[in-house]
Amino acid sequence: DSHPSVNASGVVGRPDDSRGEVAIAFVEPCEGAEIDTQELLNLCRERLSNFKVPKEIRVLNVMPRNPTGKVMRRELKAIIEGEQGGSEASA
Repeated sequence: DSHPSVNASGVVGRPDDSRGEVAIAFVEPCEGAEIDTQELLNLCRERLSNFKVPKEIRVLNVMPRNPTGKVMRRELKAIIEGEQGGSEASA
């Protein structure tokens, strides 16, 4: 089931010193909706195994999409890598 305020979502991994990698979720709100990230985290905790619960949820007004409308996880990963000064080459 999806949350009624969420139009689209994507999850990518972020390197983590203690766990190796943690999940970061990006969500795009439905038109006119506001996203309560704490509410979404609580929903994830209720429905997912602990290791699948995102470390954080970030709201993007517009998700990066390819021409067919699919969320481009590579672009979401680039956001994370840019914050960390990542110099990894994309495949």
